[in-house]
Amino acid sequence: MKIFQFRLETLLRFRRIQEEKAQIKLAEASNRLNAEQELLNNLEASMLRVMKLQTTQQLSYPKIEILQMTDNFINKVKQDLVVQTEKVNQATSCRQDCLQVLEDAMKKRKIVDNLRNKRLEQYREELLHEEQKYLDEIGTQISVRDKESVI
Repeated sequence: MKIFQFRLETLLRFRRIQEEKAQIKLAEASNRLNAEQELLNNLEASMLRVMKLQTTQQLSYPKIEILQMTDNFINKVKQDLVVQTEKVNQATSCRQDCLQVLEDAMKKRKIVDNLRNKRLEQYREELLHEEQKYLDEIGTQISVRDKESVI
């Protein structure tokens, strides 16, 4: 009996490798997005702490220098927030692109995988048909022998 061979096995392996690479890139993009989001959250938390500190300082009649330093720091954190928000948006966009690439790779792999499964099913049917033909032949030979021995 012949062994099942799928002519597009190399293509299937290639598509699987592409899918794995896309999964790795998606994981990297997700990690980057999480890191950028965490930095943004930390900046927002810093902003809240500094604003609370400034509010308490204003109530206690602080020196002008302290208020100026606090105000400068708030302005710096605001600028950092704008930059970090842009980085989060870029990371989100990158992750979406990677997700799209992964979905495309999965579709391409599934197409070839489905072709392989159909071909395997065809092979099994052919094998079963050959086996049935062989069994019928044996049955015919036994039947002919029985008839010859009776005569």
